[in-house]
Amino acid sequence: FTDVEWQLGAAIPYKTMNRFADRMTFVMSVTIILTLGIGIVGSLVISLFLQKPIRKLALAIRSNKTTDKLRLRETGILEIDQMSEALEDLSDRLLQEQRNLQYERDHDFLTDLYNRRAFGRRIRELLEKKGGGNAIGAYIMMDLDNLKIVNDTYGHEYGDKYIRCASDAMREGLGDEAIYSRISGDEFNAFIFDEEGNRSRINALIERLQETIDNSFIMLPDGEKKQLRLSGGVSWYPEGGTNPDQLQKNADYAMYVVKKTTKSQIRVWSEATDLGKEKEEEKEEKKEEK
Repeated sequence: FTDVEWQLGAAIPYKTMNRFADRMTFVMSVTIILTLGIGIVGSLVISLFLQKPIRKLALAIRSNKTTDKLRLRETGILEIDQMSEALEDLSDRLLQEQRNLQYERDHDFLTDLYNRRAFGRRIRELLEKKGGGNAIGAYIMMDLDNLKIVNDTYGHEYGDKYIRCASDAMREGLGDEAIYSRISGDEFNAFIFDEEGNRSRINALIERLQETIDNSFIMLPDGEKKQLRLSGGVSWYPEGGTNPDQLQKNADYAMYVVKKTTKSQIRVWSEATDLGKEKEEEKEEKKEEK
């Protein structure tokens, strides 16, 4: 039978073929449904797994005060923890920038002392919190003598050195016992507070301030020493006032009398008032003699 072509065939019942096709369709349908189901369930699980820590993260950020450092708990999820670290770093930089702006707003650029507004605010806060009872305080207002002469003779570079010399003397003389400020070009203020009413302690600090001023100087370009000179007036809290404005007014008057008379001294308001009256009486007597 070498010249004969053979073909094999099989007879399969029609119903059997339909059952096979139905099974294939069923298997494919089940596979598709299971795949979709697993995908949906997996997505939900992942969503819930990520959603909870993200919600906690958002809540922690919202509840954090703008003045506090932002510190977020680790979640164990790498991507979320990396984002938390980036947010913490950004928060730290913003806080530092905020502190820098507040410092520049409240401080004199040349001496690093408080400016007028910040000085008044600090005193008000202090008196509102601890004032009354036995508490006393000394408001010291000082004017830098001879600043114009230094500026005109040696230039503003040495004028600035003279100003910084005054601020350094205040810090050295009073230490951490006072609040300081540079009110204007040649005016400085300080406030010493004692909640227990220890007047002798404050007087001792004022004396130490005067001694420090008397021993302070700057070196001029010609090799000479320029002695630091400050004229000041003191107004006592609460006798001379119960708020910064009243205290400044009386301290300013005391300082004015000193500048018009002895100069380079620090006088208490009542003493300066008496001194001023004496000087006025002397002037009147001289006029009468003439």
